[in-house]
Amino acid sequence: LQEKVDARMMKVLPAFKDYLRLRMSSPTLDTQSLMRIANTDRRGEERLQSLWHLLDFREPPPMYTRFSFDPSLELLWQKHTVRRPQEEGGEFKSIGPPASVLKTLHSLISRQIRCHHLIREGIAVAFFPLDSSDKFADPRLLAAASFDGRLRAIEARHKRAVLEWTREAAEMLRLSDTMGDTLCDIPDKPKK
Repeated sequence: LQEKVDARMMKVLPAFKDYLRLRMSSPTLDTQSLMRIANTDRRGEERLQSLWHLLDFREPPPMYTRFSFDPSLELLWQKHTVRRPQEEGGEFKSIGPPASVLKTLHSLISRQIRCHHLIREGIAVAFFPLDSSDKFADPRLLAAASFDGRLRAIEARHKRAVLEWTREAAEMLRLSDTMGDTLCDIPDKPKK
């Protein structure tokens, strides 16, 4: 068994050395991007793999999980009383004050979507998170918040830019390797 592990390690060693050189050259790049560059033009067992690839995950599972409303966890929630007029539903308990809920919503959305980019591209006019999904009861708002097909073009343009960046970074790595440089100068990764 040890001989098999050693043989596998010897096949992966060049990719791992490239990965370490890339890590030193560009410490701000994420691990997946560095591995993608190090694996360019490598096949099969020569490719560097993360734990998630070895476990046959296409991409790593999320680091965080959904908030659970399980009653057994209710004692762990920080409770705040939100007071509203009776016609809007009256008082209820919340996991945080309304301002923090809006900040959390803004943070969650901003991690997934670059709203300022959508505004700059003319797809969105403004952005502000809604404090409840009841606001979508109005069909006019629901139609206004529907998916816009122009997002697909932006996403495709970004994917092409990342693919081009990966190829360029792999070429820079090859050039630095032929010149005998320990570090290589990798261009900045395109932002979404």
